[in-house]
Amino acid sequence: MWAIVEKVVQKLPTIKKPKYLTNLDRLKWSAIAVILYLLLSYTPLIGVSQTGAGVFEELVVLLGASFGSIVSLGIGPIIIGYLLAELFIGSGELNIDITTEEGKRKFENLARFFMIVFGLFESIVMATIGWFKPSQFLISLFAMPFSFLGSNAFLIGYILAVLFIVAQLMLGVILAYLLDDLSQKWGFTSGINLFILATVSRELFVQLFNPLTQIPGTPTPPIGKIPQIFYFISQGLYTEAIVVGLQLLVIVLVILLSVYFYMVKIPIPTSFGKIPEKSLRYEVRLIYTGNIPVIFAFAFLHQILLIAWVLQQLGIPLLGTIENGHPINGLVAYIYPDTGFLISLILGNLTLDNLIRTITSSLFFLGSSILFSIYFVLATGQDSEGLAKQLSKMFGRIGLKRDYRIIKHYLDKIIPCVTVLGGFIVGFLALLSYWVSIPIGGTSILLATMISYMVYEQLKETGILKELTQIISKLE
Repeated sequence: MWAIVEKVVQKLPTIKKPKYLTNLDRLKWSAIAVILYLLLSYTPLIGVSQTGAGVFEELVVLLGASFGSIVSLGIGPIIIGYLLAELFIGSGELNIDITTEEGKRKFENLARFFMIVFGLFESIVMATIGWFKPSQFLISLFAMPFSFLGSNAFLIGYILAVLFIVAQLMLGVILAYLLDDLSQKWGFTSGINLFILATVSRELFVQLFNPLTQIPGTPTPPIGKIPQIFYFISQGLYTEAIVVGLQLLVIVLVILLSVYFYMVKIPIPTSFGKIPEKSLRYEVRLIYTGNIPVIFAFAFLHQILLIAWVLQQLGIPLLGTIENGHPINGLVAYIYPDTGFLISLILGNLTLDNLIRTITSSLFFLGSSILFSIYFVLATGQDSEGLAKQLSKMFGRIGLKRDYRIIKHYLDKIIPCVTVLGGFIVGFLALLSYWVSIPIGGTSILLATMISYMVYEQLKETGILKELTQIISKLE
């Protein structure tokens, strides 16, 4: 297997690590990586007959993608690549010690291999199933040199056009990977985090402040939520203004609660009554698995929606029907959480069907979030036993001997609780946004908030924030 992996990844370009960079240089290179990625998101695919993201619009934003651009796949293949590599190693399927340089190299190569495989698969699906079908012009252009073959020319033109679109999408995947690599080696943090933060922030800014109407030149409400409030008040539509105000309130509430819960840490005793002067302080976050559970739950939900959409296109709507980007009946309608429950309640048009859909979709989403939290902890070796062994090794390096079974005894009281509770908290915070039908989606806001706080902590730890503060104070 390794021979195949090495053969594939050695063809990929990489970024070399710099010998030395100042903190401000690292900040500059991370900013350059983000700017270049955003420019790619405005670079359209050539020869595409686009149908739109539809129900997958939030997933597109969540993956830092821009539908119809060269980075239409976003950082999805990169994330999947690293997750699969981590799951394979964490589950013991592959015996790789990532604490060694050779182990780290193998992990990186495995992640890049999965990135290429998944990116290629997703590109082919997108170029053939309907999102990025080749335009008739592109097919005709490629078929032209083979016109002497008669009716077979169209088939050859179609295949070549699909391959051309797949090549563009794969180029976007590789460029996104290189920019992430640039930010990690030359910058101060992961490019993936910054790309997601940039795309979500851009979308959130548009959804909040855009004063333009959906149909220019018509007396319709603006796109942005804040201009909408003033528009509805000026028109005497106070109920609608209250609804929009509630959406803004929930956005602020989700952001504040996300930061609060992310900051909460639970200390784990490490001395156990011995050598207290050498005791170490080790803490785990209340949201132990971070935003991973809600991302997995969200991706799982959209895989079901994808299957339903494909079946619908084939004329077999076994899982339900999707219209204008929203499930309207069938199984998918009862598991998709964007029901606008609280808005319907305020407007007084809450129906029994809407209430049932809210209950079933909420239970499905929360249950999925908790289950994926448990699964991720077990699969990556972050459960009580796995963490106890890691801590035992860590203490051993500094001359403190700790039997991992004793540490596990303490962790058994904490890790299962924070695993389940963390999955529930992030799932519930995402649900709040879906209950008021925030356009950008609760998962995206939750993810962007946590990434923002992580970036803030990294800026603080590296000293970049202190240097920036000093520079700003001098300018004043």
